[in-house]
Amino acid sequence: MFINMGQAYALNEDGYLYGLGIGDEVADPPQRQAVYLTRVPLPQPGAANDPVLDYAAYEYFAGLDGDTPRWSASPGDAVPLDGLETMAQGAAMYHKGAGRYLFLSGLLKADGTGGLFEAPTPWGPWHLSATFPAGFIASLIPKGATPTGFYFTAAGGGGVTYNLNIGRIEMDLTEGMGTSQGDSTTTTVFHPTMSF
Repeated sequence: MFINMGQAYALNEDGYLYGLGIGDEVADPPQRQAVYLTRVPLPQPGAANDPVLDYAAYEYFAGLDGDTPRWSASPGDAVPLDGLETMAQGAAMYHKGAGRYLFLSGLLKADGTGGLFEAPTPWGPWHLSATFPAGFIASLIPKGATPTGFYFTAAGGGGVTYNLNIGRIEMDLTEGMGTSQGDSTTTTVFHPTMSF
């Protein structure tokens, strides 16, 4: 699951394409799975080779040194992201209006509960911001996103397992004071509401 950062990755600022991965599309038996982060340099215009197609070009999130992410060329060094888990495949995007990375899981619990996570960076820390009735695979629709909202899809709900639901998430984005290692910083207070 690559993190969508707009058309042609226009919202990206560091030159890397980020991807999230889980062990199984749906674990057997179904259970929450850790989510891992990888990155690869963005393709350069006119370059002969596309690094996205070269597995040797990928780096894996191997933890933090303070607030600085560590990267390793070995997948065996990868560590799960703090606070982010899902029972099934999800979708991720950077939302410019919120100034946050968002991960939508259509399945957090066996009862079909889905969830929306947010983080200030791809490596977190991730926080569960809202839960909603969903089921199975969720997808974000960044096209047409407004400064405070976006559309999503989720399969499931009702009596038919694979109903397609199209919904909208609106976010109440208010500025508040937070702390980061003792320093006072301004943060966005994130209150999403969902409608189907």
